[in-house]
Amino acid sequence: MPHKIPLLLTSFQRKGILFFLILLLAVFLVVFLWARRPNSELHFDLETMAAWEVHYQKLQEQTKAAQTKYQYNPNFLTAYRAYLLDLSPEAFDRLKAARKRGEKSYTPAQFQQLTGIADSTLARILPHLKFSAPLQSFEAPKKVQTAVVKKIGINEATASDLEAIRGIGPVLAARILKYKAYLGGYSSIDQLQEVYGLSPQVLTALQQQFKIQNPPHIQPLEFATATVQELSGLPYIEYTTARQLVQVRSQYPNMPLDSLWQYLPFDPMRIRRLTLYLY
Repeated sequence: MPHKIPLLLTSFQRKGILFFLILLLAVFLVVFLWARRPNSELHFDLETMAAWEVHYQKLQEQTKAAQTKYQYNPNFLTAYRAYLLDLSPEAFDRLKAARKRGEKSYTPAQFQQLTGIADSTLARILPHLKFSAPLQSFEAPKKVQTAVVKKIGINEATASDLEAIRGIGPVLAARILKYKAYLGGYSSIDQLQEVYGLSPQVLTALQQQFKIQNPPHIQPLEFATATVQELSGLPYIEYTTARQLVQVRSQYPNMPLDSLWQYLPFDPMRIRRLTLYLY
């Protein structure tokens, strides 16, 4: 009959096992007593949870109400805004087609004519629309002159035409043409004031000699989906301004562009310039 080999433990090993068992028991008692204390994090207060749920529902209702109080300019209506107004896709397609033809609506009757919506639909969405008057031309008023001066279109002017003005040499003429390319064409004759190095006398002579004969065809960028890089590529918008615009848009995602300007430190002239390139 084979002999059993006894399991021999040293005194140090037996003390180690005993110490481990005592430590395990102590941890178990601490966890058990901690979980049973009245102010434990595991204790759920059903009344507090119900109060928070009611507060959350009120916040949702306030947010929904805030999203419906904005008024939209019908000339810059996007697909998302049309969806919020529950405008039919067919009516929005007719509106986009009219916009491509250069037609705009400045009264409810014009908007109804372009979209073909019913009177009931117009009455429902009219409180959410904000009609603006047509933009006036930025061209400086003509001065009374003793002799009739035949003005030249500034967007068609050549370097030679510009150098014919006293005070304009090859450098300033090239600068005026370069700024025209940057803008995509002058939309207003007073944009020449933004060209560096032109004296007041030269600006007056330019306004007397040139005019906006053929405004540029600018395809505006949709602000709701534009990226920082796309915005910074537009005139009047540097990279820091583009980031600021996107940050404001993220804070007020449902606010129309013409209402967002109040949150930005832009002067009215710059806002008018920016609306040439954004909608």
